[in-house]
Amino acid sequence: MEELPIHFLNLSFNKEYLKQRFSFIEEKQIDNYLSLISNSFFAVRSLSNLKSFSLGHISEKLSPLERFPLIKTDFLSYIIPNFRMFSLAYNSLIRVQLQEKYKNNEFTEVLGRCLEILVLELFEQKKSELVLISERSYKRNGTEYKGPDLIVLEDQTLILIEVKAKNILLETRLNHYSDSLLKDLNPLFCALKKLEEEKLNHIFSETNIYPEIDREKIDQILLVGIIGDGISNMQEFIVKLKDNFDTPINDLVTPHLVMDVYTLFRCIEVSKYHGISLTRLLNDYWNKGNINDSKGHPADQFDGKDYSYNNSYASRNFEKIISSITHKINST
Repeated sequence: MEELPIHFLNLSFNKEYLKQRFSFIEEKQIDNYLSLISNSFFAVRSLSNLKSFSLGHISEKLSPLERFPLIKTDFLSYIIPNFRMFSLAYNSLIRVQLQEKYKNNEFTEVLGRCLEILVLELFEQKKSELVLISERSYKRNGTEYKGPDLIVLEDQTLILIEVKAKNILLETRLNHYSDSLLKDLNPLFCALKKLEEEKLNHIFSETNIYPEIDREKIDQILLVGIIGDGISNMQEFIVKLKDNFDTPINDLVTPHLVMDVYTLFRCIEVSKYHGISLTRLLNDYWNKGNINDSKGHPADQFDGKDYSYNNSYASRNFEKIISSITHKINST
């Protein structure tokens, strides 16, 4: 077994160690990395006085180490006080920095497009059983329209999908019953409402737009909203949200589901691993979300059915998926 370097065992290192360990990375990039995720002990500690770091119960509060997971010492070395926070914080920190730099939603638009491609890629593993139709632009009575981000046909079920690059705010995570959940999900709710009131009507009235859809054979329609990340039991909380607030989806008559991209990933994997149709799993998700059953599994647990992550499509095809996203983003 290879011996671990002393820097790893101590969870500390200096810049020279990074330069040697990652010699293929330019020194300027290393400096940028360190400036992004590190600060002095006193600077990190002072963050605790800010409102955003004092919300909620002590067990749920945002830790300053989630903003600066590295502590810079007076000796020009760096310490990792909490390895779990260090390993989880990097992606979110990059996202926050990009959102702050591009304040006119440029980053959010690119992220949204990436999520659309990722959702399509996840469905690709079952393409032999599905008909997949990406977003199409079309004109109707001289007006330009765009169809759903993705249409999935499974036997006689028509699944219309909208994707939003929205992240759940800290306030929402600490208080799922607050109107902040409505604020976070409102763009997706509006997209679901538009699916039923406009896009669904166009699909059935304009047969030349989607010729591959045999409308006479469709016996069920599902509306699915996908966001970048979510909260546990999200469908159940949305039902309660509709009971307490006037939301854009209160009057929808078509079954409408909201899940984050990871829940969608698990849904597709469970479908493939257990040979269960997506229609059945999505219907179960919808029905369980409308039932307050403390003894049963939450909707996003899919009756506790598991799958092999190491043998999952995303795990086995990670580089292919990233390459596909990069290629399609660069070509648009």
